[in-house]
Amino acid sequence: MAKKTKRFRLKIYLFTFIFFLSPLLAEKSLVEISADMILGNQIVKNVPTDGTPHILNILRNGNDLSKSHKNDLRELGFRFEKNSVSHLRNQRLSLSHETEHFLLHYEISGSDAVDTEDLDADGIPDYVNQVADVFTFVRTSLVDSMTYDPPPTDGMEGGSDKYDIYISNLPSQYYGLAYTTSGATDDNACASYIEIRNNYDASWFQDNTELDNIKVTAAHEFYHAIQFGYDCSEEIWLMESTAVWAEDQIYDEINDCYRYMNSWFNSPHKSLNDASNWYGSFIFFQYISEHLGGAETIHEMWNLAKSYGIQSSPNDIATINDALLLQNSSFESALVSMSIANRLMTSNPSAGIYTYEEANDYPINSVPNSGTYLFSGEMVIERLPSVQDFSSRYFDIQTTEPLIVSHSGNTNEVEMNIILSLNNGDVVVRKGPSVNIDPEIGIDWISAVVTATSSASSSYVFDLKLSQGYSEDFSATLIYPNPFTPSAKNAYATIDLLITEAQRIQIEIYDLLGRKIQSWEKRFSEPQTEQYIWTGKNAKGNKVSSGIYFVRITGKEKIILQKVTVLR
Repeated sequence: MAKKTKRFRLKIYLFTFIFFLSPLLAEKSLVEISADMILGNQIVKNVPTDGTPHILNILRNGNDLSKSHKNDLRELGFRFEKNSVSHLRNQRLSLSHETEHFLLHYEISGSDAVDTEDLDADGIPDYVNQVADVFTFVRTSLVDSMTYDPPPTDGMEGGSDKYDIYISNLPSQYYGLAYTTSGATDDNACASYIEIRNNYDASWFQDNTELDNIKVTAAHEFYHAIQFGYDCSEEIWLMESTAVWAEDQIYDEINDCYRYMNSWFNSPHKSLNDASNWYGSFIFFQYISEHLGGAETIHEMWNLAKSYGIQSSPNDIATINDALLLQNSSFESALVSMSIANRLMTSNPSAGIYTYEEANDYPINSVPNSGTYLFSGEMVIERLPSVQDFSSRYFDIQTTEPLIVSHSGNTNEVEMNIILSLNNGDVVVRKGPSVNIDPEIGIDWISAVVTATSSASSSYVFDLKLSQGYSEDFSATLIYPNPFTPSAKNAYATIDLLITEAQRIQIEIYDLLGRKIQSWEKRFSEPQTEQYIWTGKNAKGNKVSSGIYFVRITGKEKIILQKVTVLR
């Protein structure tokens, strides 16, 4: 283990693994659950999975196990010392194959044997060559193309200074396993090695070809190896969800990540970092990489995790937030935007930032919905089902009358957005604790998205109120992002308008001294949506200074005034 590398900060939900474990297992300690998973005492409903989280839990917390568990794990190579737990590498593998960056260990007889077919007659089984080629491609993708640091060296522990891959007979349903080991010099970094299956013949691997299984395993486990070099003690959910994301970045055509989506979308009220969401939460990082700086933003998260070093409390959310600040966004903003995109589930460019490139292919059985409420003119107050931290609830609303939708939650902890899908195909998103809706604008459907953006509590309960609203001649969403940094890449503030009747609209921006610095004006002859962007420049094209500015929107019947902050 790397010097001073601290034990993983395991939360109470941490290893009630995936979403299939029985109530009996929930009564066990977290490390007991991991031990049973590795020992094969608990099978996860015939679905393949990654064993790395359980391995890490045992390496960090294994001394808390019973004598019986320890004895069983010793048979698998675990060693329990007074102040540490380690794992002996597979000593049964007598053969090796060396490439530029990897040393692959394998066997051609016994339980660990690979298929000995050697069509190119190079003396190396084709299966071993195939594994070598895949890991080489994965390393090239991550280290050479995406510029991640290569995994730390283990100091010749595997017989060379190359990264060790052990091809062996793994526990029944595991794609692969990554073990941390000694060798790294940074306090929060670990060297590692990987075990991968000697075949993928079992029934639960048959959704993919053997080669595709090797590919997603190599991408996932080698990304873990890279993560260990940045921050070996990072939160498990962040490691797992970004490893699934990495699979799809490297092998986009395989889409093995799709297997996690329906479970994730069936429970959007569960926390982003809940154990049941470890893998499905890749969708959050997929959203970030598509809209907030690309794959480089995920890379920057790991750079920041490394720079933070060992801390006494979790830094996962802070790491994500700081990386997103560089993209003129934040963890909270990205979480809310992703939640909206998850309801729309579209790749139509007209939905703007609320899209996924592969939305039409995602195997989502149904849109998320925790209830449908009908408004007929009389006030309705409904106690909403609870929502966990960093998660969302969705509620459909039906009305033929103008109404105001509001909630009783703390606005510092809960954010509500109303999605209006219009009959003309446009989408309007309105944000706030209280939102007016006028059905005369031509609405196909309405969905309220309530997102818990804080970890102040593990669960939030509040009321949804539907009351009499008013007719609108035009409306405007809150300016976003706010504050915004014009100097950031592609940064600008957006003003979205919904025009419901013919009129002239004027938009003016004033500074604190009341001086008009920018303006737009347009006459609308029919109902429509319109978007304006402000790049932080005045009417002469010069950059404005940091500070507070006021946006005044004037229509035929009303005036809307909003405040926006510019940061440089």
